[in-house]
Amino acid sequence: MTLELAPGLWSIPVRIPIPSLKTVNVYLLELEGGGAALIDTGWDDEASYETLLKGVRTTGHELEDIATVVITHAHPDHLGLAHRIRELSGATVLMHEAEAARLRHGPNGPQRYADAMLEALPRWGVDASELDNWLGSSAASSSRSWEVPVSPVRHGQVLDLPGWNVEAVWTPGHTHGHLCLFERTTRSFFSGDHVLPRITPVIGMHPGEETDPLADFLASLHLVATLDVSTVMPAHERPFVGLAERVAELKDHHAQRLGEVHALVEKQPGITAWKLANLLTWSRPLNDASPPTRRLALAETQAHLVHLQRRGELVRSGSSAERWRTS
Repeated sequence: MTLELAPGLWSIPVRIPIPSLKTVNVYLLELEGGGAALIDTGWDDEASYETLLKGVRTTGHELEDIATVVITHAHPDHLGLAHRIRELSGATVLMHEAEAARLRHGPNGPQRYADAMLEALPRWGVDASELDNWLGSSAASSSRSWEVPVSPVRHGQVLDLPGWNVEAVWTPGHTHGHLCLFERTTRSFFSGDHVLPRITPVIGMHPGEETDPLADFLASLHLVATLDVSTVMPAHERPFVGLAERVAELKDHHAQRLGEVHALVEKQPGITAWKLANLLTWSRPLNDASPPTRRLALAETQAHLVHLQRRGELVRSGSSAERWRTS
């Protein structure tokens, strides 16, 4: 149900084809002088489009009124409908400059990602004969989503949203260019997938890249915890209060997971990331999980291994199949 959270600020739950999440929160801000802005958009399918359209109309607006779309990150449930909104209204689409770079391959982007994942899975310990069982998807994402022209935003930039004092906050981790927004007048913090009230955001290795996304995420958590926030407006579930407390919980979760990873590698030197993933604590056994869930769990496991390596606690060997030991 569309809710007015504050004068001129609305939350629109938009249906998405991810059964574990069901909806993404699209936020509408009425602009001084007329028009509106959206934060995120929903999936590029008819169910998302119809629920977004209905929600926008509930606020007294039409999609043609949207002047600006701010995308927290380039995942299909957030970016998907930006191109359709832009076609209707001519809206400017904003995204952090690091995330905008992810769109440089246009509609070929998803295929390049799939190719990189196919190359990474054997290195992370998946048997080559099992790769076909890893390629399924819960829902296809439209290639049109990746063609939308975007304007890059920098960390600390105050966005041109008349009547609002919205500052861009770069929060790498969930993706390298993840963007949160801090509205300083109302002290509202639009957290995207960076901080969620109950769910732990996925922090996984991006195939083909050698970064430390967990280090980025932990540093980003520390940054946002220093902000004078009243209410957190997440991309999934309901708004909540207590940002610093939730940040502490997320840090504790990853500290515990890092300890679990280190202990298992110490007990089984030479273990692969996939074998390790199957020994870790999850909400359900990975062998019963869908291919996308398995891929995310494996990418998360790899991210924790890499983080411990960067801290000097683990070493890896091998190239066709990486094996891990304590240092």
